[in-house]
Order: sequence, then C-alpha cells, then structure tokens
Amino acid sequence: MDQEDFEPGDVVELKSGGIPMTIQHRAISDHPDEWICVWFEGATLHEGRFNARSLKKHRPGRASRRKAPGH
Repeated sequence: MDQEDFEPGDVVELKSGGIPMTIQHRAISDHPDEWICVWFEGATLHEGRFNARSLKKHRPGRASRRKAPGH
C-alpha cells in the first residue's frame, strides 16, 4: 500500500480511528516519515509525533469519535 503524502495543514486521523488532527510540521529527527500533529480535546491543545504509516487523510463526514491519541 502506498503511503500518503502529507503537508502542514492537512487534516488527518489515525488509521485505527480517532479524532481529526492537523499536521503541524515534519518531525525533526532521523525519521523523515514522522509528523507532529495537533488536536483539541475540549479546550486543551495536544501535540503528538506519529509515523506516516499510521496516518490517513481525514475525510469529512467519516470521523470516528474514539478516544484521542495517547488516551
């Protein structure tokens, strides 16, 4: 399966489900396929690092309301 190409500002979600997140920037690391994503849980802003293989572009109307990443 081909990996999707992401860029800052893209709205994504985990392939396993979850709330929409926004790509903030590529992670500064030895792994060029890692991205820093941000999302809100209530009024709290969260940030996490995700491998591109675990992400897919969010398709409006298909959001899963599972727990946020890391919960």
